[in-house]
Amino acid sequence: MQEIEVKILNIDVEATLLQLQQLGATFVEEKNLSAILIDTPRRDLSKRNGSLRLRQENDTCYLTFKAFGGKQQFKNLKETEIIVSDFQQTKNLLAAIGYSNIYRSYQKKRFEFTLGNATICIDKYINDLSHIPVFMEIETHSEADMVTALQTLGIEKSQAKHYSLSDLLRMYKPVPKPIEEMEPYSDY
Repeated sequence: MQEIEVKILNIDVEATLLQLQQLGATFVEEKNLSAILIDTPRRDLSKRNGSLRLRQENDTCYLTFKAFGGKQQFKNLKETEIIVSDFQQTKNLLAAIGYSNIYRSYQKKRFEFTLGNATICIDKYINDLSHIPVFMEIETHSEADMVTALQTLGIEKSQAKHYSLSDLLRMYKPVPKPIEEMEPYSDY
């Protein structure tokens, strides 16, 4: 399935939620997501502009392969996804066939809405990535639907980018803890 995706950074969460309500968006659900991105030790998928993700959303697990369509205004992906019954068993199976390199893991909270032909998510990374501010992600199945969603939301195309998690990590460096909050070093 084709997926067109953009992120809008530095959103005002309360104003965004109010706007979605006023536009008649349908609240789908609140999700707790945990995911790992997996590749071979030689990063074979990454070299071919692909990624493999194992993700748990509330009580459901998904294994997803994404093939990136190149640099465009919007992130254009061909996505193949299946539901799997067990996160750990799937991870073990992937490792057994050579997909043992977990190069990124993350958790986030997601509030998902639909508006027309768009899925709109308000995402907040938690735990190790909590320093990344809340953002909006918009997903559609065509560029025309993406343009319509952006126009409906009053978002300029220039604000809608196809940021990856790696891009966000480069943009938002973790803020070090104040010295009084640091754990004492005890490796003497």
